[in-house]
Amino acid sequence: MSLVRGGEAASTLDLFGRRFVLLAGPGGGSWEVAARGAAFQLGLALDAHVVGGGELLDPTDAYGVGATGAVLVRPDGVVGWRARDRDLASESSVRAVLAALLHRLETS
Repeated sequence: MSLVRGGEAASTLDLFGRRFVLLAGPGGGSWEVAARGAAFQLGLALDAHVVGGGELLDPTDAYGVGATGAVLVRPDGVVGWRARDRDLASESSVRAVLAALLHRLETS
């Protein structure tokens, strides 16, 4: 899928392959913060980007997350989870999603 980075076309494939990646809509900054915190708690490498607010633009909303949603992409490039808005944008909810994707038992 195509993104725009620094005014030039960029591929989402350039973002994937090494670690989990969270892509949030332009109003989804709370997802970026929550994802970084959750990954830290789990000792997991994760990249998080707000798409549409600066570095990356997605003119087609290819992941269907809208302005405040987010998508979590596994290291193999497969979408593991998606939220349409920021209602659940917290470290605990992102940690639970990551734990489920990793088949880890999540305890409170």
